[in-house]
Amino acid sequence: ILRMTYITKTYIEDICDKLSISKSSYYSMRKVAIEELEVILE
Repeated sequence: ILRMTYITKTYIEDICDKLSISKSSYYSMRKVAIEELEVILE
């Protein structure tokens, strides 16, 4: 999710289509991924 969003600059709609998820699932997954990244970077 984070790579597709911030590195490859994929649109949210395209990410949802590729992963077959809803926008609400995207935002939930992005939130969890950011939280996990923060733990790794501590």
